[in-house]
Amino acid sequence: MFMKAFIESIKSLDMHSPVRVMVLKDIGKTGFTDIDLVRGVEIDLPRWVAETLENKEYVKIIRNVKSSDDVNRIRFQEERRSEGSKYELHKIPPNLYYEIRRLIKEYEKKIDSKDPRVFQEIEKLKKSFEKILSLRYKKILYYIQVSENIDEELEKRMTLEEKIFYRLFLRNIHKWINIIAVEEGS
Repeated sequence: MFMKAFIESIKSLDMHSPVRVMVLKDIGKTGFTDIDLVRGVEIDLPRWVAETLENKEYVKIIRNVKSSDDVNRIRFQEERRSEGSKYELHKIPPNLYYEIRRLIKEYEKKIDSKDPRVFQEIEKLKKSFEKILSLRYKKILYYIQVSENIDEELEKRMTLEEKIFYRLFLRNIHKWINIIAVEEGS
């Protein structure tokens, strides 16, 4: 129960994170930026604003993860990189997990089309997502074991979800170890 609420909080935070958009129609001044939103301008907006404006076709969100092929490419890179230096955490798009969930939802909306490729794409996305999560969280757990302090350089290569996981577990694992050590030493 706690974990589900925690994940929902992360998703809520992500809705306020900035995303890059290309303005498609002149909007002018808004309450979200001091810059006139005119056709052709690229600007960062909070995700919820960008998605609202994209639904009304005023902007186009510039996505770095557009398809299952992009997700598979990232999975392949994670797997390949894990072979050489199995604990090195490489930079991925900061909103990768959000974008994969978005892609899965988009495909799930197409299920009514009876196209078997839709189901295949959903399965490919889910398997790649699980593999990326597994590889990256193993690496993060390694860093938690070998360090007692937050590594800000490491965090620059993490998604929001990973940063929260890292900080939460880093803090708690060392508290746990200290409690056990004090009780054992008494």
